[in-house]
Amino acid sequence: MKNSILVLTVVLGVMFGFSSIALAGRPLCTDDAGTVGPGHVEVELGWEYAKQPNDDRENALTLGLTTGIIWDRLDLGVETPYLWLNVNEGNNVDGIGDLLVRFKLRFIDETDNFPALAVTLGGKTTTGNSEKGLGTGEVDFVANFIATKEIGRVTLHGNVGHNATGDVAEEQEFNLVNLSLAGEFSVNEQFTLVSEIYAEIATEDIDEENPLDILVGATYELPIGTVLDFGVAAGLTDGSPDYRITLGMTHEF
Repeated sequence: MKNSILVLTVVLGVMFGFSSIALAGRPLCTDDAGTVGPGHVEVELGWEYAKQPNDDRENALTLGLTTGIIWDRLDLGVETPYLWLNVNEGNNVDGIGDLLVRFKLRFIDETDNFPALAVTLGGKTTTGNSEKGLGTGEVDFVANFIATKEIGRVTLHGNVGHNATGDVAEEQEFNLVNLSLAGEFSVNEQFTLVSEIYAEIATEDIDEENPLDILVGATYELPIGTVLDFGVAAGLTDGSPDYRITLGMTHEF
């Protein structure tokens, strides 16, 4: 894990060295400091395929809805997945996963010399069947600190988060620290290249290695305002999927 942390530290340092940004979204896991304004609804629909080191294969179809609340600095997001788990040693299962509900507050706007800052607070419910491996069986608390800075055609988003979660297999709770950094390069008004490095670090000793992966992808905005996205991620540790493929779309009404 020391090597994983070293890789993450080097990448973070290099990326912040040429600091710059736009609003993050699909296909990135990293959040941005932007919020959806009151009276608007942002709809995200995404599909993801992941191959695990033990040869398990997972498909997820996720629907996310975000709407502004009262003022343009605060929004509410809800996300729910439908999962198909193809287990190498066991029965294949499918069903609704755990529902995530979170609030985002942007408390500092971006300036020429300072990034926009925001925080998200929320929780994950137990809608997923934990006995089938579709959820953790625990109500998880999530929190995330977000920084976004734009310089020219490049935008960076950095996240530091915390997740108190349940481990179904061990029937115990443990805490995770999430670290991620994403970069976006605007090729033109419609086409954007994106990249991301993402890590989860368990604060307690667990048998599994901590996940660390890197993603590259792109987005394209259609004339009607719908944004299409595509991304491919490679795992850098045994705790990550060997690879992930994701594609989706985002539209704001």
